Amino acid sequence: YEDFKNNNGYKAALDIKIPTLIVHGDKDEIVPYKQSVKISKLISNCQLYTVKGANHHYDGVGTKKRLCE
Repeated sequence: YEDFKNNNGYKAALDIKIPTLIVHGDKDEIVPYKQSVKISKLISNCQLYTVKGANHHYDGVGTKKRLCE
């Protein structure tokens, strides 16, 4: 908890200098999708891959299969 409380992922994202891929389901109820949208804009060489209809665990018809394509 202490690490989480003192951690600022958005500030840390500014220090990422390597190509980065974020994969996130747009129906995630645990980690809001909008957080990945925001952080992907802070990382200079970042691609956000949105898994449409996927939740945090990529449950649902076809979502896990799309991750392997």
